[in-house]
Amino acid sequence: PEPTDRKDHAMKIKDLMHSGVAVHSQDTPISTIAKTMKEQDVGAVPITDNKQLVGMVTDRDIALRAATDGADWSKLTAKDVMTKDVATCQEGDSIHHAAHLMETRNIRRLPSRSRQECRRHRQSRRYFSWRAP
Repeated sequence: PEPTDRKDHAMKIKDLMHSGVAVHSQDTPISTIAKTMKEQDVGAVPITDNKQLVGMVTDRDIALRAATDGADWSKLTAKDVMTKDVATCQEGDSIHHAAHLMETRNIRRLPSRSRQECRRHRQSRRYFSWRAP
């Protein structure tokens, strides 16, 4: 039978997320984070403290905050370069909501949280851009 309410059957964030995202703590050296990015072929790593999302380190954070400041790379940690004000969505949110959030915040990566724990993240703004208002 045909659905009567399209909103109930809209694609959700959980339908698009990939699992197995590596997370690191604030005291993780950026060299370790960069290695994780390379091994997992990702451009962002969530930073957690007691399973709470406290930031995100992106390849851009490393390039702009670490490389251009003349800091000693061997001493830099996630806390030194991470983005702290991270927009998030819930796994039950619609992809339209995620697209709108990514568009208004001008972000490319959007972590999804479940019960306040960092679970997964969507890495492609381009995927959502066609759905954005």
